[in-house]
Amino acid sequence: MSFNLALVLQSIDNKSPIEKLFRHGIQYSQYFLLVNEALEKGFLNYDTHGQEEDLIVTDAGRIFIASAQKKSKGKEPWIIPLDSEKIDSIGIGEIYIPRLTTIRKLKV
Repeated sequence: MSFNLALVLQSIDNKSPIEKLFRHGIQYSQYFLLVNEALEKGFLNYDTHGQEEDLIVTDAGRIFIASAQKKSKGKEPWIIPLDSEKIDSIGIGEIYIPRLTTIRKLKV
């Protein structure tokens, strides 16, 4: 969940729309839980200087984002290709359709 927390902090820091987080599988309920967690850990604060209360990322939050980014650039990839599913190169006009058993294994 620390990677998701870093994504949320980064989106708040960049003032990105929440919809971008949906591509990473974060839903509204998870988003608000992660925001609460970040507030508790001191990664976020409320900025009350403007007319609205905005969330701002603290220095501790930026350090957390940087450490999460360093961890994600390790030698091991996050998604490891399965040797059993590798295929020979196909032409540009060809389409690869995986076996039905492979698709069933991927369902969560």
